[in-house]
Order: sequence, then structure tokens, then C-alpha cells
Amino acid sequence: MMRDCAECHVGGGFNQYYTSSVTGVVDASAKKFQYDPANRTDYRDANFGTSVNSFNTFIDIFGLDGLGFEASDHNGVARDLNPASPTYVGPTYAAKTTDYTQTGVLEMDCLMCHLDGYKWDKRRDEVRVGNFDASRVTGAGLGMAVNGVKVTYDPAKVTTNGDGDLVLNVNVGSMIAATPKSTNCASCHQSEYQVDWKKRGEIWKAGNEVHYGFGCMACHERKTGTPVGTTGLVTEAALGQCDPAKGGTSPFDAAWGGLDKVAFKTCEDCHSPAVTPTWNTYGAPRADAAHQAAGLTAKLLQAAGVKNGVASKSHIDIIDCTACHTKNKAGITGGAFVDGTGTDLQGRVALHDDPFVAKDMSNGLALHWLGGKLYSANLLTSFFWRDMNDFNYDANQDGRAGGMDALLPSHVAKINLDNGGLKALAADGVINTAEIAARQGLLSAGIEALNGATIPFKADGITKNFSPRISMLTVPFKSTHNISPADVAWGKTTVDADGNKVYGCTDCHGANKGFYNGAYPINGNLAWTFGPNQLATFTKVNGKTDASEGHPNIMDKHGKRTVAFQLFNPAPAGADLGVLRNIDRSEVIYEPIFKDQAAALTTFSASPIVGGTATGIMNSSADGGVSTKGHILKIDVQTDLGVAQPSRTWAVNGEYTSIAANITGMGVFATNANGFGFTITDGGANNIVITPAAGFMVKLNAATDFGPFGLGGKAYVAAPQLGVLTGATQYAGTSSWTAYLNGITAVQSGIGVMPIASISSVFIDKDPSTPGVQVYTNVAQPVAADAAQVGGFVTYAWTSSDASAIADGQTSNVTFTSTGLKTITLKVTDEEGNVAFTTQQVSVVVPPAADQITWVDNAGNLGGIVTVTSLPTPNDKLKIVWGDGKYDYVTTVDAVSTSKAHTYTSAGNKLVQIYVYKAGVQKALIKQTIIVDGAN
Repeated sequence: MMRDCAECHVGGGFNQYYTSSVTGVVDASAKKFQYDPANRTDYRDANFGTSVNSFNTFIDIFGLDGLGFEASDHNGVARDLNPASPTYVGPTYAAKTTDYTQTGVLEMDCLMCHLDGYKWDKRRDEVRVGNFDASRVTGAGLGMAVNGVKVTYDPAKVTTNGDGDLVLNVNVGSMIAATPKSTNCASCHQSEYQVDWKKRGEIWKAGNEVHYGFGCMACHERKTGTPVGTTGLVTEAALGQCDPAKGGTSPFDAAWGGLDKVAFKTCEDCHSPAVTPTWNTYGAPRADAAHQAAGLTAKLLQAAGVKNGVASKSHIDIIDCTACHTKNKAGITGGAFVDGTGTDLQGRVALHDDPFVAKDMSNGLALHWLGGKLYSANLLTSFFWRDMNDFNYDANQDGRAGGMDALLPSHVAKINLDNGGLKALAADGVINTAEIAARQGLLSAGIEALNGATIPFKADGITKNFSPRISMLTVPFKSTHNISPADVAWGKTTVDADGNKVYGCTDCHGANKGFYNGAYPINGNLAWTFGPNQLATFTKVNGKTDASEGHPNIMDKHGKRTVAFQLFNPAPAGADLGVLRNIDRSEVIYEPIFKDQAAALTTFSASPIVGGTATGIMNSSADGGVSTKGHILKIDVQTDLGVAQPSRTWAVNGEYTSIAANITGMGVFATNANGFGFTITDGGANNIVITPAAGFMVKLNAATDFGPFGLGGKAYVAAPQLGVLTGATQYAGTSSWTAYLNGITAVQSGIGVMPIASISSVFIDKDPSTPGVQVYTNVAQPVAADAAQVGGFVTYAWTSSDASAIADGQTSNVTFTSTGLKTITLKVTDEEGNVAFTTQQVSVVVPPAADQITWVDNAGNLGGIVTVTSLPTPNDKLKIVWGDGKYDYVTTVDAVSTSKAHTYTSAGNKLVQIYVYKAGVQKALIKQTIIVDGAN
């Protein structure tokens, strides 16, 4: 590691310390983490004895002089490249032991970051030959190495003071900056062919990155107030002395660090901080208003884990800032491939520093999900040799013969060297069928000697059971630089010729727009064709049910399944040439068929789990070789009372051709002899049956390799997704879903359309002769609203002035329990948060009781007395309308009944109406028809 990775790594940690429980003694059983100062030993003091391990050895990939397989050394002197020549000194790719007392160790080299003009090439040359201590002096340009632990200082730069201490010349001291310059950071991260160039392209450069003028540390310096740690403990949530902040979002980006996310500046910290910033935001404009004006805060999307078509999230909620503000420009290059079939130009075991493995990144960014949020990424693809024999030969000496062994890069490099100094396949820009076939033959011939183990023959007794194939692994590296301003971001708003705002929906939504869909370039600058039996699918994911060239951590939006995609036809027919294909961007974020976890994976049951026909195949070679060894069956168990039991795991330890044979190999594991709580049997059609024992319930564990056991259909089931903007329409997978997304417009989304609140309710007026609308207490009154807008989403919220409950919705109802003038308010809120209000008033009165009014005639005339009972209280006045054009007022004091005399001018039926008031507000209207009989 020191002679390779440490070319950039600044030292310390695993480049300096060995974990040991006893000072000075290497203890293989030590488990404590190395950052505990009490539990680590400097390599100089470690006693390795006669042991050979990864801490005191390395695989030579640079040759004895550290210069690698190159035509000249680093001073331009021609090298003898003929392995047969007595003057040839080249790579041997053999393990070599390091004596740290003679080489020193790689302590933290602060000047790598802080010294302007640091010389990485000089440091690299010394690191490669094992002059670790001396490398710091040579890299800083302060002197030359004598050996690993001795240097001669340049007297023009380092002198001795009166106390005999070494001091720097003032000119050198003035070149040490408190804040590292961006050029220093870029030397390891962004220069051509360095780490981030391969992963993301040269995206940190003037004219390309809007933050370039602020420098790297503008974001990577931790926010103000962050305490500086001094203990070195990983448990200390404080900034280390030299620890630039990292986002730590992506599982692919970097080695884990306990302080990765501590006080790191995110886009939001400067552009939309949740609190008043105490850190330098460099005058960053607030993004909130701009996002809202662009319609990006409208709630039009579904949250992770939701497929029911109900919008609850906005574009800002589920799309990372960099996804829209990163647009790589023409002329920017980056890593399309890392070619593991040979060394690079500096002798490292994979080619990544050649134009042919690069690509033009003007169209080279994709998207992928992380934690339910879309991030922009470059899909870096590594390809390397694997052995497809799957059975009897341990090609990489990892202790497991079976599966698809990746050949050791040092073995590949040595075989290339021994055959005339062959370069990586991509070194000339062309990979073709004949070239691959020739390399396959050389690997087959050379691997036996390197492994010291004979390759067994196949069943024909002639052909050796070794089948090298090229496999590819694609990893999405988050694109965090190359941030573009709003006027060139995805989804930007514009103004048309008439001065009208035009929303940027069509930037992304439409066929082949290049955001979530459209061709993603795979080949880069490399021309590649292949024939049958030359390439092999990298792996199978989702419990080994789906073939994929993608990293297993490329998950769907819901974090439940790997999104599987393939870069080539794994079995081109006959002599036809196969080619790598440009995948669609959508293939990295959406599954071809949407699926979800099935009940057998989520719910304990006392019913048997019955699998389908099992093939036992993880990867299949064209030679017919398949492997079952190492497949995992894991079963979760609980009692029928819900008491959890230990999960039970079976790792297949043999090669089986049927479920029955596999179950036999399980022995007592399958019989419940140990009381595991289940039995495993063959269902009779080469299918596995897991039956809970009496009193137990089981379910599958997600760690199971479902495919080889025929359990894929029991683990995952089709789960169509509902479209937010199309109601109950279901979309089954990538094709139908992207077609839906392509048709979305601003009008359809309701963006830019203000909602209108309008009550369409028709209340039945209980007293048409009285102004206003009267309704009765304790009677449900329907309320309804007109549609608030075309497109998008609105919510309808109802309230009443007396807090009577009204459920939300376009239609609802309200029941008033008290009398008086009531106001009903409708609030309409659209997907952008715009609000509209309207109101309607009704008078609530008590409905009349039966026979509440009585009339008693006077004798011999048309007069009489009316009596009203069960008056609602409180009250202070009654208005009695006699039905003959006359009325009287009666003053009351919370009366429950009262009487009043009246004389009519004619006999007959009369409608008497009694209005009940309190403080001028009508409380009730009581009506009844009486009969006036003047003959009494």
C-alpha cells in the first residue's frame, strides 16, 4: 500500500501504525481500532518476527528501481526492456518484505497540502523504492534521499540556528500557507489521471466550476465553531488537526471516516441555511425563492418507499443540488474505464492513465439514488479477468474454488511481462476478438506456474478447466464539483418573446433529454468488439436473481433492490461480433420491472414456503460450468407466540446439481433434529420447501441467495407504481414509467396556476321568507367546492366560525350544534403552496318541535290566545307573525314559553311564525298552521 496508494495519501494511520495490544509486539488477535493511541505501534517498533503479512510486505508492481514497466526512468534515461538482457531490471511482481527500521514510515506530511510548489513526482519516486521517511524531505524540495531514513538537506533551504536546530530559509517559510491552495488539492484529486479525474472528470477548473475562485477549502473547511480534536480517537466528534471535511454521502466515494460529515459545508449551508450562519457563506444567494419561482418546491413527487401515487415531496426534496447544477461541458474528459488486463504507464496493475480509457464527459453524467434522493454521477467501469470454470480450480488462491475468481492483477501483469511485455488491452485504443482470444490462451498457459497448482481437465480429458473471461463492474461516483449557475442548470426558467415565464420542465421531461433518460456513453474513446466466450456478466444481484454489471449498492429509490443493468450481450450468437452498448440513463435508476419484497420476506407465517424450480446457477460459463458452492440460505424463526428465535444460516459447501442433493448435503440442518423450528424438503419438482415445525413460524432473510434456491418468486413480486399526475394509472417498470415522465408538462403539473376557492354548496333554506339562509341545528349540511385549478394538486380545508368539525376534501359536511349566524371558510392550497380563501354564511336555527304552538279561540269572536312552548334559551325577544299581515314583538327574559292574544279579521287557516332572538341574533324560527273559528 505504501509504495502505491501512498503516492497521494498523506501518511499516518495505516501508513504509520500497526494495531497491537502490547507495545512493540504484533498481536494478530488485537481487535481494537487503530485510532486508539494506546493500542497502536509504530511500524519502526513492531516485531513482525518471521511472519509475512500485508503490513510488512508488498507486491512489487514497480520493479526493483521503483520505475515500473516504462520505456525510460523518471530522468528520461532509456531503460532496457528486454527481460533476457543482463542489464534488465523490471517488475517481478513478487512479495517483498519491508524493514521499517531502514525505510522509515509514512508519517503525516503536512507540507503536501500546505507548501506551495510541493513536488509530488519526487516524493513518489522515493516512496516507490521504499525511502519512506526521506520522501517527505524530497517531496518538499528541501533535500535529497541518502536512503530511507537519511537525507542531505539543501543548504539554500535548510540551515542550522544557534541552538543547533534545523530551520527553514525564510523564502521557504513564506511558501507555507495556513489554508492549502487548490492546486495542491488538485495534484492528487483533480489532475489528469488522478483519483477524481478517473471518477468524475477534470471538473474542478477555472471557467467550469462556479466556486473555483473560492478555492477547495471554502467548502472543505469545517463550519465555524467546530472543535479541533487532539486525542486522535475515532469516537471524538471533533475535527482532527489535518482533516478536510468530506460529505460522506455516497457509499462509493471514499474510505469511511468518523468525521466525514462533522460540520461539513453542504450546498444548503450556504444557499439555504436552516439557521443564521456563523460560517463564511461567501455571499451565496439564497436559493429558496429561486427554487420556488421555478416550480421546484411544488409537491408533485412521491417519497422513497411510496408507490401509491400520492404526492408528498418536491423536486428539491428528492434531487440533490448537484444533480441539476452539474453540467459537464465539451472538452472535459474523465475515466470511462479502468483496464485491469495490464499495467498503466507507471507500472501500476491497472491501466487508467491513457486517453483511450477516457471519454468526453460533455454527455457523460448519469443519475443514481442514494437514500431516496437522486445524485449526479459518473459511471466508472472497471474490467478485469475472471475464471469461469466455477468448479475445481482456485484461480486466485483465495481458498475458494468455485464462483468466478478474479485473477490476481499481479499474476496478469507477470504473464503479460513474460510474453514480451504485453500492455493492457486498451493501450492501443482497440480491443477485438482476436486480441482477447490470444490473451485467454496466454493466461491459460501461464496461470499454473504462478499458482503452483495444476489445472484439472474437463470431462473430455483434453481441455483444461480454466476459462478466463472479461467482466465489468460499474460504480457511480458522485459528481460534487463542476457546479453551474442557475442560468445553465437543468430545469431553469426562461422568458419567451412575449415576456411570459416559461418553466423548465421540458429540460428534463421528454424523450432523450439527457437528464434521467437518453443514451449514456460507455465506450468513451475505446473501440471494442468481442466474440462468444470472451465476456462474462459481473454478478447476479437481488439474491442472485438478476444479472448486472452494476455495483450491488446501486439501489432503487426505495432502497429495497439493486437496479441491475448490463453493458453487453453476454452470449453473442455464433461468430457474430458483440459490442458494448450505450445504456440509457434511466436503466441506472429504474428497474425494468418494478418489484417489492414479498410476504415470505417480510412476514412470519406458519405456512410452508414453497419455491419454484431451482437451477443452482450463480454464473454460467459457455462451457456449461455452474457453481452452487457458497450460496447462502438464511431463515428467520419465531414461535407462534411471537418470541424471536435465532436466525439459521446454511452456506452450501459442495457442488450440487439438484435441490434434492443440496438438501441431502444440509444434513441435520434440514431435519429439525437440532430444534431449529423448520424442515427443508424437496417438493418433487426440483423445488425447495421450507415447512415450519409445530409451534413455529418462519420467513426468508434478505441475506439469502434466492435465485439458486428457486426462491426468487417468493422474495420479490411485481409492484407497479402509480403515477402522481395520472391518478390510478399503473406503470410496471422503466419503459412505461419513463414514458409517463416524458409527458409531464408545467400545465399538467399546475405549476404557475393560482388556485381559486369557490363554494358550490346549495343549502336548503328552511325559511325562504326571511333574508339569508336558515338551516337547522344537529342536521348534517353538505358542503362542496368547485375544482380549484386545472392540473397539479390542491387540498381543500374547511373550517367554521364556531369550530364545528368539517373534514377536509372537495366535498364534506358540517353539523352545527348551536344556533346563530355561522361562517363557513374554504381554504384551497395548491402544489406550490399558493393559497386561496372564500366564505359563506348561514343562520342556524332550532328546528320546530311538533305541536309547539297552540291556539285557543275566544268565545263568539275571531280572537284568541297563541301559546308557544319549548323556546330555545337564551332569548330576549320574540317576533310573532300572525299570518294576516300583522306581527307583534314580545320581550322575554330567557322564557321557555309565552302566550299572546290576537284578533283576526277573518276565520280560516293561519300560518303563525315565531322568531326567537337573543341580542338581535335569530336563534330559532317556529312555524305552525292554526285554525281560527269565529263561531265559538
